[in-house]
Amino acid sequence: MDEQRIKDAPPVEIQHHGVMALRCAGCGANLEVDPEVDHFTCGYCRTPQEVVRRGGIVLLKKLGDAISRVQRGTDKTAAELAIPRLEREILELESKRVRDLAAPVRVRDRTRLSNAVIAMVSGFAIFFFVMIAMASAGRHDGLLIYLVWVLWIGCFFGSIVGYICLRSLRHGDKAKAKAQRDKAINAECEREIAKIRDRLAQARAVADAH
Repeated sequence: MDEQRIKDAPPVEIQHHGVMALRCAGCGANLEVDPEVDHFTCGYCRTPQEVVRRGGIVLLKKLGDAISRVQRGTDKTAAELAIPRLEREILELESKRVRDLAAPVRVRDRTRLSNAVIAMVSGFAIFFFVMIAMASAGRHDGLLIYLVWVLWIGCFFGSIVGYICLRSLRHGDKAKAKAQRDKAINAECEREIAKIRDRLAQARAVADAH
């Protein structure tokens, strides 16, 4: 475009005192420009212009065109620099997600059931020593010894059943808490990655457009 304008430019008329006769790049008005001037504003249309000198040809060009080219070049450079940075941010978010998902999950303790299991274990030990004491004293039969036996067996099986229930419930609590936490982590990570991918797409579009 600029090369064609230079080829088609009319000869520059040199007026008295070396003033050049040029046509405004904005409104086409005839202007007298000092040879030492590089930039000025048209007095008719107020268009900022620069004086282009190339191969013995002199013409006027809108200053905004040059500014636009500089701006486009600046935008392209910024976009090219932003692309690898945004790609690194996506990788860092993915790495953070993996670390967060691998972190242990804390769940609340089931205090009542835990205390019940402890009580059963304690009762099992107490009744065991009571039976030993009664056997040492020669009391091998009678209602009391049978009652102690029943309580000891009850504490034994109660301890086992209570422990199994406690482990099962805590495992379920942990699985539920982990599922909720992982869902929140994934949702937050996807939102952040989506934002960065939008910016990355815009940066690539700017870099490819210029």
